[in-house]
Amino acid sequence: MSEQGLPLGIFGAEIILRDDENFRIKSTRKSRPIEEKESYRWVEGYRKTCELAHAVPACEVFSVSDREGDIFEVFEAWQKAGESGEPRVCGAASFVWQTLRSVGLPAR
Repeated sequence: MSEQGLPLGIFGAEIILRDDENFRIKSTRKSRPIEEKESYRWVEGYRKTCELAHAVPACEVFSVSDREGDIFEVFEAWQKAGESGEPRVCGAASFVWQTLRSVGLPAR
């Protein structure tokens, strides 16, 4: 963000095009590792945001996602990265965040 509070730009975005054959297949959803799921893009996006933030420490960098990005693995990546602040969440994700706090996720 600029000194005036204006966004300087977008670092990355990803668009996924699904073929009809694989759309909404639930049979293997819970057995596949996160790296094989579409939702892994949120974890990767967060990690890339952290890399950018470290490359330009004088700038304020944000990672933004929709409700699909409110997954445990993103919170886990945030914890492992040791970043300051807290993820902002609402809706069902706030329950996830409160649950993680209740099992000992350290405050930052």
